[in-house]
Amino acid sequence: MAWPSARFKSAAAGGSWTPTDMNGVQDMFIRAGGILNADLSTEVLGPKKSVIVQHISAQTSYTFSGLDGNADYGYELTVMGSIATGMASAVEVRPNGVTTSMTMVRHFNDSSLGHAVHTVASTGLEVALPHTTPCVVNGHIQIAAKTGVGSFRSGIAHSTTIRDSDGYTYDTHYASRWSDVTTNITSLVVYFGTPAFTGWVSLRKLAEA
Repeated sequence: MAWPSARFKSAAAGGSWTPTDMNGVQDMFIRAGGILNADLSTEVLGPKKSVIVQHISAQTSYTFSGLDGNADYGYELTVMGSIATGMASAVEVRPNGVTTSMTMVRHFNDSSLGHAVHTVASTGLEVALPHTTPCVVNGHIQIAAKTGVGSFRSGIAHSTTIRDSDGYTYDTHYASRWSDVTTNITSLVVYFGTPAFTGWVSLRKLAEA
């Protein structure tokens, strides 16, 4: 393939670009003030994303409401914080507050027992493995939200749980499924399973634009 004769394009402030303006994959879109991205269509930039961040102080749960799973396509949720008294159950995401029709496969490694696998019915899409003593948790999950796609909606997650007293560590990967593929997701309840969670939760919408 021949290299394009013009490797760069420029535009005055307020100008716009579309993919048809490209000479080839090597092109850069620039303005006098720097790289242009605000004017590019989603064909170039990919899906638009918005992030909601919320600080949590000693709460058992937090609800992200006003969602539209069909419009948002999917969600990425992160939990980072500390558990002052230990966790009675895993940190979970409950679509629309629902606690049924979900199954979880958990692969985890810890500081002494090594690798183990659990497959169990769950009351939510797991985000972080619990510990019964004070600990630090950091978990991330991606959730498929659209209705009518296949026979299940899925969640994939990874988390680290570290015990305060001695650094004992769980490194955990999750594959979760929810058999309800017809109900639109309008809220996500992050359930911590203890009144002593303090930290941050963030939600990123994967909009189709």
